[in-house]
Order: sequence, then C-alpha cells, then structure tokens
Amino acid sequence: MSDAWPEYVAGVLALATGAAASALVNAWRRRRPGPDEDLTPGNRE
Repeated sequence: MSDAWPEYVAGVLALATGAAASALVNAWRRRRPGPDEDLTPGNRE
C-alpha cells in the first residue's frame, strides 16, 4: 500500500470535493427559490 498512497489521496480529495460541491449546491438551492416556485400566478393566494 505504500506505493498506492497518491491514488488513495487523490480518491479522498475527489470524494471530499464532490461532497463539498454538493453541499454548496444544496445550500444555494435552499437559499434561492427557483423560477417556478412562488412566482407563478397559480401559486399566489
């Protein structure tokens, strides 16, 4: 395993980067309603 550490580190970084990007996208979507939410005439009451 001593020769495989660069691949291991690359895999861990890829997983961490993907998880961080997913969390940021989810937070962004929660913060801003989409164009179909609360703006269409049918949703106004």
